[in-house]
Amino acid sequence: MTVYQKQNRETIVIPAFLSLGGFTKDAISLCSEKGVGVSEKIRHF
Repeated sequence: MTVYQKQNRETIVIPAFLSLGGFTKDAISLCSEKGVGVSEKIRHF
């Protein structure tokens, strides 16, 4: 548990990587296996 998670227990923290240049197949596979999100774009709401 991170310091942020300890101070904000009601907030869900999802680990993720941003790569504007894309990911290798190995990286995507590893992130998927470990439950880490990946994104190649920054999306605005």
